[in-house]
Order: sequence, then C-alpha cells, then structure tokens
Amino acid sequence: MILIVIVIVIFGGLYYYKATSNNKISYALRPEANKVEDINDVQQVVHTNTTKNENQTSTVIPWTEPNNTSIQNIDTSNQNKNYKHNNRYYYDQLEAPSKALYDAVENNLEELKKGTCRINLNYDFSDILKNNDSENALKPYYDDAMDALSLDIPNLFYVDFLKLYLFVETRTTIFSTKYTTYLSTKNGINIYKEGFYNEEQVNEAINQINDIKANIINRAYENDYYKVRYVHDWLIENMEYDNDEISKSSVYGALVDKKGVCEAYARTYKYILDELGVNNVLATGTATNSNGDNESHMWNYVLLNGKWYAVDVTWDDPIVIGGGILSSASKHRYFLVGSNKFFENHFENNTITSQGRQFALPKLQTGDYK
Repeated sequence: MILIVIVIVIFGGLYYYKATSNNKISYALRPEANKVEDINDVQQVVHTNTTKNENQTSTVIPWTEPNNTSIQNIDTSNQNKNYKHNNRYYYDQLEAPSKALYDAVENNLEELKKGTCRINLNYDFSDILKNNDSENALKPYYDDAMDALSLDIPNLFYVDFLKLYLFVETRTTIFSTKYTTYLSTKNGINIYKEGFYNEEQVNEAINQINDIKANIINRAYENDYYKVRYVHDWLIENMEYDNDEISKSSVYGALVDKKGVCEAYARTYKYILDELGVNNVLATGTATNSNGDNESHMWNYVLLNGKWYAVDVTWDDPIVIGGGILSSASKHRYFLVGSNKFFENHFENNTITSQGRQFALPKLQTGDYK
C-alpha cells in the first residue's frame, strides 16, 4: 500500500512538473526612463559687447523610500578611500541584489558592444521572488542598479539601457520552484543608442575618444587642483553648447563632435577626472537660469583635500550674445564653489528616477575652494 502511494506521488509530481515547465512563466522588466536621459537643459546667458512575447509582461511597481531622514546631509567625505577608475560612488549605496545586477552589466561591457547579449545572473533572487506576490518584485532593485550604473560609468555612450531587460523564468514542480534570471534584449533588437549600428562602429568611436582623452591627460599634470582646472577649461574652450546632435548628451558628442548639452559636459568631466584619479561624482537636480526658468540639470561634485566642492562646467561655458571674449571670471563662476553660492540657483534631486531610491550626495563645503 505504501509503495503504491509513493508511486502515485512520484508520477503525480512528474506530471505536474511537465505541465508547469511547459507553461513556464517568463517576464521581462526594464529600468524606468532615467531623468538624465531626458534633461531639458538650462544654461546661463551672458550679454556682452565683448513589442512583447506571448508569455512576457512588463509593469511598474512603486519603490518604497528607505526610512532614512536627512539623507542629503550625510557626510560622505571619507567614502571611496580605495579610489580607482569608476569609483562606484553610487554602487556603494546599493543593496546586495542591485549590486549583483550592476556587477553583471559592468563585467560584460564587451558583450554590450556587440549590440545583442545574454548576461546570466549568478545571484540567488529566490527569497525576493518567492516572498512577494508580484512578479515585479525585482523591478526596484533593477531600476536602482541602472540608475547607479548610469551615474558611476559616464562613457557608455552607445548603450540604450531602456532596451536591456531583466528576464525571470519560473519553473515549478510539486517539490520546488526554481528561478532563472538573465539580462538580454527582446526580439533580437540591438541595444545601441541612435546613431550606432554595429560593434565595429562602436569600437571606432571608442578609439577616437581614447585618442582625444590621452592628449588631455598628458597635459593635465602636477596636483589635483591643476588637473580639475585644466580639464574644466579644456571643455569650455573646445566644446560648443548644442542640443540638436544625436550624441548631445554623451562623452562621444563632447570629445569627438565637440558639441553637447549639460549632460555631455558633466559626463565628460567625470570621465576624464576618473582617468586622472580625481574623486568626483555626477549630480542631478534643477537649476534656475538667468531668465528665471527652473529646469532639469546635471553637474559635478569634486573632492579636493578631503572636501567636496561643486563644478558646473556647462554654466561656465555660457552663450555669449553680441560677440566678445568670455572673461576668466565668467569662466570660473561655478568652479569649485561651496554650498552658499551654488545652492542659490542649483537644487539637488537625489532620486534619479521618479520611484527610485534616494542616493546620499556629498556634503559640500559652505565656502568656495581657496
């Protein structure tokens, strides 16, 4: 009798496994559109006489903000002591599942160049998935990972992360539920941003960037102050503010096309300072320009002598109406300034996407660098 029961359970389990595995749930999540991708830029003006698969769904669920008060006042001057290229400032604030997603992308940047990829995730998300009713339990972690990655690694100019999906496959038997997670594009669509079409073109663009970057780095020597000033001045002297180019927000647009908007200025400044070993981070928020308009904006925070200061390269390269030469004072109005001056017209927003986590931002010195 006992033997008969065991046989029934085994065959019943096998039948249940076959039925469920043949109808496995597969759904895909993509990160929410990032604010820094949709910036309506502001810039000071100087007037002078001088498709889904059958078993795939994608929905958005809200992110619950962490119980952390006064997060903007956290003193981060001692973070990232072990500095190296890509200082992972935002990565360090992620939870473990988000770090696993971030790491997976960073460790497969060569695969991303190919346009299509499958990046397997070697992290056990089962506790999150099985203890939540919603299929979208991983979405907040994925959004946070992509937010941090976008700000920590500024030179992924060829990747459109809205085309990279997180796939979760669920296989259920009578004995267990197993999850397979991976990152990939959908329906064979490539991951490139507009203007890029194949790996050869991406590598050619990277080589162009590296050549220009090397020339800048070779001239930015001596101490950290000289480095941050030289790169700041190089961008102002060589770039032109322009929001009509395809690559207007990227390092490629700034260094190769010599054109871009605030995001291109800020990302390129970080990219080169990273290579020079100067600790700095990208910051997003809003700013009120000389016309009184308040719009989305991006800038940098730089760590010098253990203290944080703000740099807004875009606003130090203003549009000059009526011709003339930009004075040195005008070129350095927002170079290494403290909170007293900077926050008169710049306002931080440490939530990158509308329902994302709040990232701690560096606490600026009140006074300017001297």
